[in-house]
Amino acid sequence: MVRAIAPILIAGWLALPSAGCSTAQSQSADGATSDAGPADNASTTDGAGEAGSTCLHEPDLTRAAPVCNAAVNSAQAVPFTARTGAPPPPSGGTIVDGVYVSTAAEGFGAITPAGRRITLVVLAGATKMLWKGEILDATGATVSLSFTANTSIATSGNQITFTVDCASASPSPIPPALTYTAAPGLLLFSLTSGADTAVTTYTRTGCP
Repeated sequence: MVRAIAPILIAGWLALPSAGCSTAQSQSADGATSDAGPADNASTTDGAGEAGSTCLHEPDLTRAAPVCNAAVNSAQAVPFTARTGAPPPPSGGTIVDGVYVSTAAEGFGAITPAGRRITLVVLAGATKMLWKGEILDATGATVSLSFTANTSIATSGNQITFTVDCASASPSPIPPALTYTAAPGLLLFSLTSGADTAVTTYTRTGCP
């Protein structure tokens, strides 16, 4: 028997009620989409070529509610993939500023299947995150919820917490907190409920 996960968002809530952003459905986006295509401005880089923690000349993408931000959702639709075994343990890490697009939506255990098309824009030394995206059906073909949100973020260990500053949907689809892993060019958000875990993977495309 499939158990739905409580509605909360950014990379982990795979269980969402089907609805447009004008409806008050509580669906989660374990990854949120803020879209800004490939990097078009300079960023600091380390010896391995990974972008540093701050993108230079970050644009002001903040807008008044209910628009919230001017990020572009450049992600492709990602269908849901059911996995067996244990999910990867979240390890935390340093989150790098830039644009991230959803590239995988996976479930371990009795997770309600849902795809993703989400863009995240991480700004200000990983203290701000803009979302623009869509929660999809399991095949990635039908939109269940479209949303835009601006959040302030903070990390501690392997947990990332979100303070919603603006959201196009009410209630906001962004969860209060998720566990995460930051690796070179990748950001994974996980949400666990009992024996069930939803994992959304985001791939960095550059600076906004």
